[in-house]
Order: sequence, then structure tokens, then C-alpha cells
Amino acid sequence: MLAITLAWGLSFVVVKDALLVCGPYTLTALRAGTGFVAAIVLLRPRLLTATRLEWSAGVLGGVLLAGGYLLQTIGLETADAGTSAFLTAGYIPLVPILQAAILRRPPGRRELIAVVVATTGLALICLRPGTLRLGAGEVLVGICGVFWAAQIVVCGRVAERVHVPTFAAIQIGVVCLLTGAALPFTTEAPVVWSGELVATVFFLGYVTCALAFAVQGWAQRKFAPTKIAILFSPEPVFAALAGWWFKDEEFPPRKFVGAAIVLLAVLLVLLPQGRRAGGTGAVS
Repeated sequence: MLAITLAWGLSFVVVKDALLVCGPYTLTALRAGTGFVAAIVLLRPRLLTATRLEWSAGVLGGVLLAGGYLLQTIGLETADAGTSAFLTAGYIPLVPILQAAILRRPPGRRELIAVVVATTGLALICLRPGTLRLGAGEVLVGICGVFWAAQIVVCGRVAERVHVPTFAAIQIGVVCLLTGAALPFTTEAPVVWSGELVATVFFLGYVTCALAFAVQGWAQRKFAPTKIAILFSPEPVFAALAGWWFKDEEFPPRKFVGAAIVLLAVLLVLLPQGRRAGGTGAVS
């Protein structure tokens, strides 16, 4: 699981490099298309016998993933990798808020505190010195967190009632269809193909989509959802380190403090809140 989390963190730097020779819609379509083909081979989904719930929830999850991927990828054209990763991690405190709105279960006091803490940390990361304005890239990446949070809530509602490989393949396929259908309406320049871009598309599709879904499905048989989420939390740290190491991205003390505050908000949401009468619910 930590290896997959590392791959997701590295993907921010990889995507930023790929955007120099490939537009965001094209890159997302290639990523999802490769992931879908890999999922068919690797996960062996039962698409021909998928249930109505698997199709409806899979399509909804795919639409949310498409929105999240596109906003994040477009934002990465101007936002640096480390900042984008920490902004994306802001989806974790958003989950209880969306659960309250969709499931009509209001968040507890700890969740509300976590939202305030996360907002403070994100402000330190994103607000540029000497101004109260956010960069366009940071705004788009920040909005994508809402899509990720909504997709987690959808998955949490149906995870125990669907065939996970089939559900995963449908979601990836929907991302491919939506982004591919949007390509004729964009003004993206032609792709500049190279061996490096082919390797990037393979990494993004096979490793961070298909293989990641397979590993996550295996891990969820052994670990509780809370432990899975905690294993995912180092993703922005890996992304920030990769951006600093490979791209010489600046990460001044102000951003380090903001990152620490965001991770604190994540911990506030994920840490046990004492004994409860019932079992824990899944959010992923």
C-alpha cells in the first residue's frame, strides 16, 4: 500500500512533465484508456454480467473521477506538484461534510474542528506572499478535492454490495469515455510523442490506476478502511519531496507549516474517537 501511495505522490511530478508535450484532456484520456485496458487484463471484471447498482454507481463514480482528474491535471499546468498534492489531500476532511449532506448524518465536533484546521493549513500553502489572491492552478486543484471526496462517499455506500473489480473498471472506463469525447471540443496542440511520454502513460494507467485498484482491493480484505486511509495520507509528502528533488520546486517554511497543519486535520478525522456501539463505516 505504501508503494502505491508513493506512486501516486510521484504521479504529480510525472503529470507536470507530461503536460509540456500533451494537453490535460489528452493526457487524462490516455491515462484512463491505458488503465481500462490494464484493468480488463489485471482485474478480470464481470462487465457483461454487471448489476444495475454496479453500472449506476460506477458511472456516477466515473463522472466524479473525470472531474477530479481534469481539474487536477489542468491545475498542474501552473501549480507546482507539492502544493497540488497537499491541496488534493484536503478531500479527506471534506468527506464527513459530504456524508452529512448526502446521508443526513451531521459531522461531529472533531470533524468540524478538522475542517477549520485544514482550511488554515491550505491557506498557508496556497496564499501567495503579499496578496490574498489564489493562483488559478491552486483554485482548480482545490476544487478537485470536492470531486474526490464525493467519489469516496459514493464508493463507501456501495462497496459491500458490488464486485469491486467490475465497479473499478466501469469507473475507469467512464473517465476514458468522457475525456475522449471532450477532445474534439478542445484546442489542445497535437501530442509530441516520445519514449518518455509512452512510459509516462503506461505508469499513470497501469500503475496508478489499474494496479492501484488491484492492490487496494486486496488490502481492504485485510485492513479496516481507517488504516487504508492512513496509509494513503503520506501521498502529498511523497509528492512534495519528489517536486523538490526532481523539479527544484520551492517549499519554504510557510508551506511546510501549512502542510503539517493539513496533516493534523487529516489525523483529527482518522484517529479513533473512542468506543462505539456499532462497527465503523467505510469511506473508501
